[in-house]
Amino acid sequence: MTAPELMTEEFEFKMLEELTRRHGRFIRHGEGFRVQSHEVEEDAWTMTVVFENADKSLHLPVEVALLVSENPKLKNDEARDVLVDFVGYFFERYFRESREVTLPIDWGTIPFGEFVVRARGWEKNLKLEELADRFLAGEDIGHLVESPRKKGT
Repeated sequence: MTAPELMTEEFEFKMLEELTRRHGRFIRHGEGFRVQSHEVEEDAWTMTVVFENADKSLHLPVEVALLVSENPKLKNDEARDVLVDFVGYFFERYFRESREVTLPIDWGTIPFGEFVVRARGWEKNLKLEELADRFLAGEDIGHLVESPRKKGT
């Protein structure tokens, strides 16, 4: 038997459209949202929404979960809506506070209305991480990195 879906493609599209509409005035050229994953598990509902830019110098995965044991009255559709609302709430704070709001790196328990949400997230610069990996592997990356001396000249 196949596990039920947390959201359909149509719901996912509408959610991303709403996030973009709601926060559009804060989103810079090349930035956007995408749903990386969403699952219905035996003991939890989970979702990961990523906010990133095209060159991957900004990559912010927001992982949220509702444990059945902490939210026993929830059904799939309600759990999906709580997760979507929490993601919207987080990004509202993130943008309003000049992108300075963070989530715990490890799973943290966050009361959210009458629910208990588990969340984690961290902003990464995947572009810089890739350059560091290439440098550590012995590749000459000097031509890929802008010199601070050139900026001041």
